[in-house]
Amino acid sequence: MTVKIIIDGMGCENCVNAVKRSLSSIPNVKIKKVEIGRAVVEVDGFGDWSRLREAIEGAGYDVLDVKVFDEYTEAGD
Repeated sequence: MTVKIIIDGMGCENCVNAVKRSLSSIPNVKIKKVEIGRAVVEVDGFGDWSRLREAIEGAGYDVLDVKVFDEYTEAGD
């Protein structure tokens, strides 16, 4: 399952790297793409979206929206 996360507060490549580090610390999450303002991750056997939110907020950013897709291509990429 693919999850697209809209993120507020990111403004540079350091922000992108901080979000990547935070998300990569979550088991069963594979990062597809992180760029300023959003992240797209693939999750396997995962139903607790609050862990994604906590990781991003722990890095210092705000989660504005979380959208779940069955396929990566449906996430708009």
